[in-house]
Amino acid sequence: MKSKLLFFSLFIFIIVGCSSEKQEKNNTPSPATAQADPAKDLLDAVRANPNDHENNAKKLYEAAQLYVKNNKHQAALTCLNAAVRNHYSGTQTVQNGLMMADLYRDRYKKGDMAQVIYQALGQAFPNNEAITKAVEKNPISIATFSKFLDGMSSKLTNSETGKIESQIANDFVGATELHAMMAPKDSENPNYLHKAGEIARSMRAFPKAIDLYKWIYEKYPDSPKAAQALFMSAFTHDNELKQKDKAKNLYEEFLKKYPNDDFADDTQFLLKNLGKTNEEIIEGFGQQ
Repeated sequence: MKSKLLFFSLFIFIIVGCSSEKQEKNNTPSPATAQADPAKDLLDAVRANPNDHENNAKKLYEAAQLYVKNNKHQAALTCLNAAVRNHYSGTQTVQNGLMMADLYRDRYKKGDMAQVIYQALGQAFPNNEAITKAVEKNPISIATFSKFLDGMSSKLTNSETGKIESQIANDFVGATELHAMMAPKDSENPNYLHKAGEIARSMRAFPKAIDLYKWIYEKYPDSPKAAQALFMSAFTHDNELKQKDKAKNLYEEFLKKYPNDDFADDTQFLLKNLGKTNEEIIEGFGQQ
């Protein structure tokens, strides 16, 4: 069974355990506090009508402009991120994406992230005049997103220490999210997001890993990676976050959706032993 090697590694991780480490904070920009929030009314309107994609995309753009005016650049990125990821069908998407690129390039000095956005928007909206003009001012140096990720992958691990280079890893995850947001129809997105999820897990950024897995099985349910992403989401809730109720729901969802998947037997085992101590699990082996 193809899943056995991965499952064996995961099970050993349960039995042996690992030293508790402080979870890294992800780099997702934090929204502005409610106090003196210049965009409060706009954000309240978005929350009141979550499915109004056209108007919400515009309101979040306006909110981002207000935040930039008040030097709240992380809050601006949060708004634009939500606009593109949650309201992609709105006609404001290209403008929202280009504003994100401007912030990454000019405010955060991350020209590579801006390049990822330009490349993905060009892929999703070919011949769009606004994108063409932006690229004329900032020529794209990325041949393909896949090659861009390959370049970062080769630098993920320090050759001397064997440890993950945290900044490169964070950039890999961030770039993958940006590409998937800007070009959601790219058939390779499930593979990119799955790799990003593995990297997030390796950094013990478990909530980020879960978000990436969820992105795969919700947005790309027909992908071969969807079942594995759902399994890994359940396993992470179970083993790393100790959220047994959430894990139980996800394990059961997995069995309902993928009863014949290679991981179905493994899921049955984990569900059966959910909440048991390592000793109880080992004792159970002797009773079989």
